[in-house]
Amino acid sequence: MLPFPCMRADSAKLNSRDLLRIRLWWAGWPRTNTSKELGQLDVVRANSATTFDFGEWSSAVASRKNDDGTISMITIDPTNSGFEFVVGEKAGKRTLTLRDAQHEYVFNETN
Repeated sequence: MLPFPCMRADSAKLNSRDLLRIRLWWAGWPRTNTSKELGQLDVVRANSATTFDFGEWSSAVASRKNDDGTISMITIDPTNSGFEFVVGEKAGKRTLTLRDAQHEYVFNETN
């Protein structure tokens, strides 16, 4: 289970305490994440912005609470907008999962 209640499907709307917990949890996110299919994803934080850097391209991201209680990070730069990464946890490690119609790509924390 993820460390804040807004990640549960039965949670109510996010309140300021939940938002603070998300910010603190996200601040500790590892810089490097890898997917065996897609390679490396670097999480770059500068001031209050977060960027996902894939080497060939990068995009700022924004967070969204989904109807099922999960949190997604969505790319928002005009040329690369709309890629949704669902925040999760597997075997005690944080993950970012990208899905399309037929595939699921999981980025696992590596540091």
